[in-house]
Amino acid sequence: MFNRLRSSARIAVAVAGISALVFVAFSAYDLFQATPSKLTSQRLTIVQVTAASLSAATALTAVALAVGQARRPRSNLLALQLPKLLREDHLVNRDAEVKELVRLMGTERVVSCHGPRGAGKSFLLEHLTDVVNGHRRPASGQPRPRRMSVALYFDLADAAGFADIEAQICRAALGDADATWGRFISSVDERFGRRPVMLVLDNVNSPALWRQLGSAAYDYCARRRHDRLILGSIDQVALNNLEVAPLRVPGLDLAATGKLVAQRGVELDARQLAALHGDCQGLPLYLRLLTTRADGARLGVGGAAVLDQQLIPELPAATRTLMAYVSLFALVTRRISLADLRRAPVADLDEQLLVAGNRTLITPLADRDNGGFKVHDVVRDAALRALAPEVSEASLFLFERAYGRHQFEHAALYAMFADPESMGVERFDALLTKVVGQAIKERNYTLLGTLHDRAADQPRIVRYLSANPVRADLWCRARATELAGLGRYGDAEEELLSSTITTVRWHPSAVATQQQSELRFLQADVAHLLNRYDEAAGLFGELGEWAVSAGRPGLRARCVWGQAHVLRHQGRDLGQALTLFSTSTGLADEAGELFAKAYSITGATGIRVVLDALRDDEEETLARLEEEIAATSAHDGYMLEVWKSQSQVAWLRGRHGEAVDIVQAAIERAQALNDRLLYNLYFERAEYARLNGDQSSAQADYQRVLEFGTGNRDRNLVANATLGLVLSDVATGTWAHHHSPSAARAAALTARAVAGQADIQATAAVADRVVALVDDAPSKPDVRLILM
Repeated sequence: MFNRLRSSARIAVAVAGISALVFVAFSAYDLFQATPSKLTSQRLTIVQVTAASLSAATALTAVALAVGQARRPRSNLLALQLPKLLREDHLVNRDAEVKELVRLMGTERVVSCHGPRGAGKSFLLEHLTDVVNGHRRPASGQPRPRRMSVALYFDLADAAGFADIEAQICRAALGDADATWGRFISSVDERFGRRPVMLVLDNVNSPALWRQLGSAAYDYCARRRHDRLILGSIDQVALNNLEVAPLRVPGLDLAATGKLVAQRGVELDARQLAALHGDCQGLPLYLRLLTTRADGARLGVGGAAVLDQQLIPELPAATRTLMAYVSLFALVTRRISLADLRRAPVADLDEQLLVAGNRTLITPLADRDNGGFKVHDVVRDAALRALAPEVSEASLFLFERAYGRHQFEHAALYAMFADPESMGVERFDALLTKVVGQAIKERNYTLLGTLHDRAADQPRIVRYLSANPVRADLWCRARATELAGLGRYGDAEEELLSSTITTVRWHPSAVATQQQSELRFLQADVAHLLNRYDEAAGLFGELGEWAVSAGRPGLRARCVWGQAHVLRHQGRDLGQALTLFSTSTGLADEAGELFAKAYSITGATGIRVVLDALRDDEEETLARLEEEIAATSAHDGYMLEVWKSQSQVAWLRGRHGEAVDIVQAAIERAQALNDRLLYNLYFERAEYARLNGDQSSAQADYQRVLEFGTGNRDRNLVANATLGLVLSDVATGTWAHHHSPSAARAAALTARAVAGQADIQATAAVADRVVALVDDAPSKPDVRLILM
């Protein structure tokens, strides 16, 4: 509506302008006529009436446009282009990093700017943002990003997960925290059109964020092809669906340390400067803190411990209270507003802000009109450690405020620092159960990890959680779910062994809680992920028998699926696996357990593909499952499995073009979701390319799968991708990848060893066939690889 009104206004103004020019022309002609003719007078009258009508139409359109703008959510994108740094802030000795970042932006869509805490990553990115937006010139010798006309910078707090980050971005850009990422992209389109934008998402530090971050990044890059996305983080960001160019930001060298010290007005001799540089490890944040003047004297050199031992403990009482509130606010936002602080019980706020600012514990924001400041997470965490009494009192205040606003994730974060008795034990337990349960369901590993880390630093909370077995099991499940979700299976298993499931003898008459049964299922799943298939099958079997007596049909369906799944992984007794998949499908259908149903049906299809024993109704069964999943609109991962199965069936039926089309569509969807199954789909595409004779495309996809599998320690992917590369070389007879038959043979034997170590017996057997094919070198090796 808004765009239509704007277009109408432009057309009306243009027409009115043309009419005015015509009117002026006729008036000039009339002036030169001593006695204008009757016809001319009539024409002038017509033009005047027309011009007046068009002017009225223009005015009405403008009014409608104004109404449309008033009703439309206001965009704050222009506010995002305000300066990020103060005038006196200077980027020191970052020529190499700036040059490399600008170079990468010339060729790469996404760049990961990463380095240790306190290295000055955010400062560098804020500086570059100001350069692009024209608020400052590049330092001498530093280039300006070419073709970038706009920079949008977001400094994000990731403690509560990606949904909170999305809300932060939409609040800053659109003034509406309930808007969506897609709406944000649309607003960039509306405001900047085809002008290239540098979008900076800073402090996306948690790897648990990166799955959803990858989905959002892919959506943005697909819709804004001329833009560049810069990700600031501690560790190098790795996304499944996008190539991310790394740029490391280390500490400064000794010369730069000297320059920064001189800028701060501190005089040091060479020995003192070298000692200071060593203590701060060249990290600008610590250098700034160590050269802080307090009571007229420079603080003693003490490395990072200066925060805990000197700067924070020596603060005046009122300033300690301020820093407690500031640090708690900084858990959920990087831009701390004065308005929020004025609602907190901090005495002499303005004076305490001055004290904290003089010690460089807080940094004023360049946007002075809206006020506010930020605090580095190193300072934040030190304050949370060193100011326990003040933090406890402040956290209770903020807990009550967040709880009253139904901001339950934020309330749970603040609760980690408060006294459970003061919050109310029943309310605290109910809140944790709600927040943790929802986070597990939504796979919000960032929030689960943050809650665990904050609680671990608070002995009072640790004692409270461990005092009650129900609470302890909930907390254990949260931690184990997070660790397993991040691929840290060994750590997840250790966490599970600390729960009460070790006290339960799992037989049909055992007494166990629902929480304990979910912990046991997770234990079985982790054993399967660690390739201990026989053990996993036993754990699934025991729990499944218990589920029958406990009246848990959904859990029973999942356990039977687990038994079948590990048999398929092993490639052993596939007939029994098919029987178990069929049983699981029936149980899942009765219990409404979509996970077990979807993966049982697709798992059974996969086995029949391996055995070349498809049923006549294979396509119809998958089509019905596809419709059921589509109706839920919340399980895209399940749909990818269905599409992979449909593609395999089409290929085996001889419909090769259809199979390629299906897998390509699945790949595009997996890229948009940043789903890990993407690499299984790449493998299928590689297989189709190899069997179609396109060996170069096949090798590119196999190599992609191999690199991912190696990085993620997925031995199934590693073994099969290696065999695929060998078979591709056999097909060409040129040994383009392995350079010689002996190297190809060695690679196949390595793949066999990897499959054997992972107990994937079917793949190990296929590897023996591939070794024989290398020795015989046929022109068309007839081997179909399937990820078990």
